[in-house]
Amino acid sequence: FGNGASASLSSHAATDFSKQAKIESIALNDHNLLTAFSNDYGYSNWVKKSIEIYAKHNDLIVFISVSGESENLKNGLNYAKEIGLKTISFTGCNKSNYLKVNSDLGIWIDCSAYNIVESVHTICITSLIDLIIGKAIYSVN
Repeated sequence: FGNGASASLSSHAATDFSKQAKIESIALNDHNLLTAFSNDYGYSNWVKKSIEIYAKHNDLIVFISVSGESENLKNGLNYAKEIGLKTISFTGCNKSNYLKVNSDLGIWIDCSAYNIVESVHTICITSLIDLIIGKAIYSVN
């Protein structure tokens, strides 16, 4: 999950985790789902509701946020932990931001410049996919 550019990165990451690493992944930021859930449950609760409906036992929920303080992501994180799911966050800005401190694993970039943090998040996540695959250069089949 993410907002703005972080939502775009979540879509990119979910695609590569599924396609390249063969790990079933989804990014729940489709505009229809997001606007319907926001309308019915409030913007601050659409992530929580998405997790409630789509998450399965033993899923890992990934939160991407430069600030680590987005209310919708905080509510989603709290719900994920409440139902026993593992969580990871990619954040920046303040070292003690909510997502970093409360995730099972918080990966924090010591920078407050959104474009830099977002770029480093992209490198971290795509490098993680390469580590899972076991190589950085591979053919697309």
